[in-house]
Amino acid sequence: MVWPDQAAEYLQPALVANGFYHCENIRLLSAAAEKLSIKKLSKNIFISHEPENIIQPLGLNQQHLFSEFLVSCHAIPNSFAHVVAEAFLAQKLTESPAINLDYAPVFSSWAVYQAGKPVASITACLLKDKSQLIGGLLWLGTLAEWRRMGFARQLTAHACGWLLANGVNSVYVQSSRAAIQLYLDLGFRENGNLELWNWWP
Repeated sequence: MVWPDQAAEYLQPALVANGFYHCENIRLLSAAAEKLSIKKLSKNIFISHEPENIIQPLGLNQQHLFSEFLVSCHAIPNSFAHVVAEAFLAQKLTESPAINLDYAPVFSSWAVYQAGKPVASITACLLKDKSQLIGGLLWLGTLAEWRRMGFARQLTAHACGWLLANGVNSVYVQSSRAAIQLYLDLGFRENGNLELWNWWP
């Protein structure tokens, strides 16, 4: 899967010639930190008294479970899911993750569990851009049988709260059509589209 975000008019013919096909348009959104109010983040968040529905951080010891979840939720190959899970969970976060940003982005992932396995998850990213801290939301997803229960909103609010607590100036996200309204409700604004192109042997 590729996304020709630069010189698309030159890259797209090459993609077609090599058997790629256009599969989806991803929406690009962003929000300034002050637009992500606590009231918006906490509004209509799913609340449950079931212990397993509490958001839990994902650590390196959950890499295999997280990889299986990514395959089931996002329909990606096992090898790709393993790389993503390893990249997101390999870091040992400090109490002040921003101190590590001079060297690489910092990731933090969370999940909602059922029967000991994640059924919904999200990853947040901290990145230093010159003198500003930038936040990103990545790979939000819920297994099909657990959708429309509020887990996505709960996780998104939690991740945004973590980013705001670490002093980000703005937050960026790439959204599918299905999740666009969730982000708009939280104070994000659309900035454009990103075309996804796929090739399958």
